[in-house]
Amino acid sequence: MNDLNPLPKIQVPRGGVATLQLQLVPPYGKPENAPFPIWSLLGPDGQPADPNSLVVEFDGQSANFERMRERALLMVTLSTANTTREERFKFFGNGLEYADDREDVNDDVTTDLTKDSQTLVFTIQNQGGTSSTVDFGFLVSRKNRNTGELHIFEGPDPKIVIHRP
Repeated sequence: MNDLNPLPKIQVPRGGVATLQLQLVPPYGKPENAPFPIWSLLGPDGQPADPNSLVVEFDGQSANFERMRERALLMVTLSTANTTREERFKFFGNGLEYADDREDVNDDVTTDLTKDSQTLVFTIQNQGGTSSTVDFGFLVSRKNRNTGELHIFEGPDPKIVIHRP
């Protein structure tokens, strides 16, 4: 994936909030319908980006009371381009599964799903003066509307580097 462009860095301002909106291409039932390779993470420009290039950086000079308010919000929406109703995916569970060896040991990341489970919202904080890397796989599901059969898929492991100098 070295030929993919990096995602823009999320630079959290002192005492503030920064956001980034991305799209995830789910594992289509008919790959020929997929506008991009499955599990592609699309950047703000709508083009595939390197999923291992996400960096969230917090201001190193923030006072403690500012750090308590600082957040990065990362919103990942499932791409539904060229899908039929039967091919629609939703995020499953809390939307992700942490990699065994790189969990969120500093509890810097929480996730929420929108009501329709189409968007996964990461809230990223960093209270201390540390750096950490969080590896995870996206969890999505697709339900067969005729049989009720539920299929769950886990994507490859992207990562988020969280840094406060």
